[in-house]
Amino acid sequence: MDTTQVTNTAIESLESVDAALRAETELQAKQRSQESRAEASRQRRASSIGTALRFLGVTSLLTAAGIFLFQRWDGATHLSRYGMFLAFTTLVTLAGVFCSRQLHEQKGARTFLGVVLMFLPVHFAQLGAILFSRFGRVPEDAAGYYPFYLYWEAPSVESACIATAVGLLALLPMSYLAFSALARRHARDILATSFVAGAMLLVPTRDPSSVALIAILTWLFAIARDMHFSGCPEMRTLEGQVARLVPFAMAATAVGRQCALYETNQILAGAFLVGGSIIALRARPTAHPRGGTTAFCEVLAWVLAVPGMLLINWQVAETFAFLEPIHPLVVGVPLAIVMIHFDRRATLCNLLFKVTAVITVGLSLLTQYSNTDSFLICLFGLVLGVIGVVIASARESKMLFWSGVAVASTSLMRLACISIEQELFNSWIVLGTLGVVAVMAGSYLESNFHRLAERLRAHRTTMSRWT
Repeated sequence: MDTTQVTNTAIESLESVDAALRAETELQAKQRSQESRAEASRQRRASSIGTALRFLGVTSLLTAAGIFLFQRWDGATHLSRYGMFLAFTTLVTLAGVFCSRQLHEQKGARTFLGVVLMFLPVHFAQLGAILFSRFGRVPEDAAGYYPFYLYWEAPSVESACIATAVGLLALLPMSYLAFSALARRHARDILATSFVAGAMLLVPTRDPSSVALIAILTWLFAIARDMHFSGCPEMRTLEGQVARLVPFAMAATAVGRQCALYETNQILAGAFLVGGSIIALRARPTAHPRGGTTAFCEVLAWVLAVPGMLLINWQVAETFAFLEPIHPLVVGVPLAIVMIHFDRRATLCNLLFKVTAVITVGLSLLTQYSNTDSFLICLFGLVLGVIGVVIASARESKMLFWSGVAVASTSLMRLACISIEQELFNSWIVLGTLGVVAVMAGSYLESNFHRLAERLRAHRTTMSRWT
C-alpha cells in the first residue's frame, strides 16, 4: 500500500507540475500574441501615418509646382524660369535617391520618383513653348487673351535649340531612374515610348487638325506599346500603372493645351474625348478587377469614346471629298474598331462594347449599301470584310469574325445586284462562270469531304475558345 500511495502521490505531483507548465506556456503564448498584435497595430498606425504624410508631401510638391508655373515672373527670363523648374525636378529626384540609399525606405523613394514622372509632360510642354516662340506663331485670335504666365520666349533660335537639348539631356537620366524604380524590367522600353510621345509636344504647330492628327497617332503608338507591357504582373501594380500612363498624358497635355489656348475643331474635340476614354480605361484598378471603380472607369471610357469617335469620323468624312461616297462606313467602322479594342481590354462592361460595335457596323452597312450604286465601294467592303475575318482569326475574336463575315457577305450580294442592274457583265458570262464554279466546288467537296469535315470540326472547336 505504501508503494501505491507513493506512486499516486508522484503521479499527482507530476500532473500538477505539468498543468502549471502548460498554464505558464499558455500565458507566455498569450503574452507573445498580445505583444505581436500590439506591434502589428503600431506598424499599421505607422504605415497609415506614413501614407498620409506621403500623400501630403505629393500634394505639396504638385501644388508647389503649380504655383511655380503660374506665379508672376517679372524678374526672371523665360529660360531661367525653365532652368529653375529643371533644378526643382532634379532636387525631387535627389530626394528619392536619398530615401533609397541613406534611409533605406523604398516607398518614399518611389513617391518622389513618381512625382518626377508627373512632371515630365510639363517639361515637354515648356520646351515645346520655347521652340514655338522661335519656329511658330501665336494665332491672331489667341494673341489678345494669351495668358502671360504661359508665354515663353527664347532670345534666339540658337538659345531655344540649346535650351531644349540641355533640358532633354538632363531629363533622360532622371526619367530612366524614375522608370527603373517603378517598372525596372521595362524601364528602357517605357522611357523610349514616353520620349517619343513627348516629342509631339515639341512640334511647333498650333493648327487644330495637325495637333489632333499627331495626338491620334501618338495614342495609337502608345496603345501598341502598352499592349507589350500589359502582360507583365509588374506593370499591373500602382507604380506600373503610373509609369504606363505617362505616354498617354503627353498626348492629353498637347490636346488640352490646344483646347485651352488656341483654335479647336471637331477633330480636336473628338481627340480630346477619345484620349480621355483611353486614359480612363488604362487607369482602372487591376488589383480588384471586379470592383465598382473598374465598372465606373469602363463606362466612362464608353461615354467619352462614342461621341469622340463620331466627331472625328464625321469631320474627316466631311473634310475629304473623296470619302463622301463611303460616308457611313467612314463614320461607323472606326468606332466599331475602337469598341472591339475596348472590349478586349475590359473586364466588366464587355457586353456594352460588343453591342455598340455590332449596332454601329449594322447601321453603317445598312446605310451604305442601301444608298450606293458604286461597284468599287462594294468591292472595298468585300476586301474590308475579308481583312476583318483574317484579323479575327489572329486575335481569336468571335465578334470581329462574324462582323467580317457579315460585311463580306453583304458586299458580295450588293456586288451581284449592281452587276445585274447596271449590266456590267453579260448574263451568259455570269451564268457560265457560276456553272463552272459550282461543278468544280461539287467535285472538290466530294473528293475531300472527310478532310473538310475534320477541318470544320477543328475550326469550331477552336472558335469555342474564342472570346
